[in-house]
Amino acid sequence: MRVTVRFFGKLQEVAGCREELLVLEGAETTAEGLRRRILQEHPLLQGETFHLALRGRALQGPIQEGEKVSLHPLYSGG
Repeated sequence: MRVTVRFFGKLQEVAGCREELLVLEGAETTAEGLRRRILQEHPLLQGETFHLALRGRALQGPIQEGEKVSLHPLYSGG
């Protein structure tokens, strides 16, 4: 199954791209599975804190063919 992953903020610099097409299989089609796959593809992201979003909401449940998942750094401030 093909999924587009979009990187935002400093994650673009760390990953070295704005977006990437991944072919997922089996357990990779869940949020946690996709997170593990992204860290495999981009080991420099290991030290970064980020969340996965789908259509503006936290990614939960299975991922469908053709989805566009956003990878956002955690923002802080006040």
